[in-house]
Amino acid sequence: MFKNCVVAGLGSVGLLGSSVAMAGGLQRTTQSVSAILTPGNYAEISYTRVVPDITGTGTLSGVGTGDAAENFNLPAGLLKVDLTDRLAAGLFVDQPFGIDLEYADDMPEFGGTDSTADSIAFTGVLAYTLPYEFTLFGGVRQQRVGGNVTLQGLGYGPLSGYNVDFRNDWGTGWLAGVAYERPEIALRVALTYNSRITHKLPSRERLDTVVATPVGAVPVSLDQSSVTSIDTPESWLLEARTGIAPNTVAFGSVRYVEHEKSLLEPELFTNLAGRGLVDFDDTITYELGVGYRFTSFFSGSVSGLIEDGNSAPYTPLRVAGDRQAVALGGLFQLTERVTFGTGLSYFWLNGSPVSTSGDPLAEFDDGRFWAFTGKIGVAF
Repeated sequence: MFKNCVVAGLGSVGLLGSSVAMAGGLQRTTQSVSAILTPGNYAEISYTRVVPDITGTGTLSGVGTGDAAENFNLPAGLLKVDLTDRLAAGLFVDQPFGIDLEYADDMPEFGGTDSTADSIAFTGVLAYTLPYEFTLFGGVRQQRVGGNVTLQGLGYGPLSGYNVDFRNDWGTGWLAGVAYERPEIALRVALTYNSRITHKLPSRERLDTVVATPVGAVPVSLDQSSVTSIDTPESWLLEARTGIAPNTVAFGSVRYVEHEKSLLEPELFTNLAGRGLVDFDDTITYELGVGYRFTSFFSGSVSGLIEDGNSAPYTPLRVAGDRQAVALGGLFQLTERVTFGTGLSYFWLNGSPVSTSGDPLAEFDDGRFWAFTGKIGVAF
């Protein structure tokens, strides 16, 4: 009865995840591999453009932060092939982590502070279908991360002028999951665990500052190379969908990410400041939506998202609180084998005070951002 229902992922929210400038951590995608459960051979490429609007004001100066979060892009791709009637293989490529944050130069508290990080991940997955509609799947993820941080402004005191460059490093992790399906009613429930991945980042730290002494201000210049260890977080993702009426499907997900163990502690900064460069909170994200097949050519969806777990005050490199979102998605059946999907998502984020320690030095307004997604899928 529900065989021809619109099925998974019409909403574009699932393509986006969270960025450090907008949510609890560095993560920008959900790292879902549910496409490994798609019947038949399938390939897909997608592109997402994210346009944030996150601004605040210095509490001492009254000067604005500027638009602290920069626009960014999220290309991704996947290939899934049936090897036998029960065994399937897939390759997934995405950019799971990232940050692009910069304060206006004329803001006394944090002006000139900026942080960038990027990543790419290649995930290989095998899935085996068991009797009674169960499927086991698992795989290996190879991931590269790197970045650069500069701290400027009164809020950092003698550490203003600090810079660290994290050279790219590759790390290896794994994933495992189980799914249950009832195709006749478009039912699927899948649980996926993604392991943490340890990176050993070759790091060069530099600090040019002025220190007050009994004989006056003395310029200090430090330059140190070391290796900084960071774990990208482990996560659990529960995804579900089911037919609820002819041509209609309900879908949703719950995702837990253990950000708190992702400590960034470069040696020179940690020794001078007595703390790490940035810390994060664990988050839980809930998504719920409904999709409808309007014609044989077009299906659409609407969904909502809520994230919980972020606590205030925040640091200058983590400036936004819990987020909510609504998304519209559309899927066009261009030919028997080719589909084109598009999505529009609107996120809003709770404002928050920002501090390096002690009293807040900036106050961020409620933020927002738009995300535009397009994807092409080919069955073969």
